[in-house]
Amino acid sequence: MGTSTLDISEARRQFSQLDKRLREDRVIWITRHSKKAFAVVDTDLLQTVLETIEILSDPDALQMFQEGLRDIRAGRLHDHEDVKSEILNGITDHDPMDDDSEGVAEESPSESPHRSDK
Repeated sequence: MGTSTLDISEARRQFSQLDKRLREDRVIWITRHSKKAFAVVDTDLLQTVLETIEILSDPDALQMFQEGLRDIRAGRLHDHEDVKSEILNGITDHDPMDDDSEGVAEESPSESPHRSDK
């Protein structure tokens, strides 16, 4: 990822060209008195950073991400073509009549042994 630095005065002069410059440098640091004051950032990069922050701030999403990394490190990977084939074969091979739900009646709330009528 390329970055560059511009003094604020130069950034003002080049303002109308900064979008073109972001094609090469995804971050342009703007300095004031030789210190970084702010940055002009490519929108795709910004979106990626914001999505990453969202994932990292969600404990469940972070846990799934960490589990995925452990799976990758352990070599527990599946080729997408194999998964696609399994899914498609599973859909075409599945016969709803094979479901073993015949003869099983749902219990009505009034028949539930755990129901309290208090």
